[in-house]
Amino acid sequence: MPALPYWSVTLNADKPRSSAYPKTLETLGDHIRAVRLDRGLLQRQIAQQIGVSKATIHNWELNWRQPTLPQIQRVLKFLGYDPLPAARSLSERVLLMRKRRGITQKQLAKRLGLDQTTLGKLERGIRKPCLATLQRINHFLDTESPDSKDQE
Repeated sequence: MPALPYWSVTLNADKPRSSAYPKTLETLGDHIRAVRLDRGLLQRQIAQQIGVSKATIHNWELNWRQPTLPQIQRVLKFLGYDPLPAARSLSERVLLMRKRRGITQKQLAKRLGLDQTTLGKLERGIRKPCLATLQRINHFLDTESPDSKDQE
């Protein structure tokens, strides 16, 4: 009886994602969890990198809390990309850039020579800036380094 041929077969497939992996990446917490799982890290490891507690990471991932202004820059650095939604208007652009840079409303108002209440109204789209203010805002949006540190 003739010998049967022998075949060596190797199957390659990606390991299925954990059930903890977010189904869609909609929030900052979803992005944090996805990157953590992709990198095989524990919440405590990320907490050490970002400088927060493990409970804070847990709350972000469950979307029970959002990072504070100073924490957003560290979260974006950890992620390695910016998942914040694109701005559609000047008011959204000012708010988004302020968040990305970790600048408070008070700090930006001082830098732009505005009252904090006025800046708040500009960010909410309730008030439109005059030409001089618009020029200062555009300068802030277009020329300042995202890494600049602001002092009150």
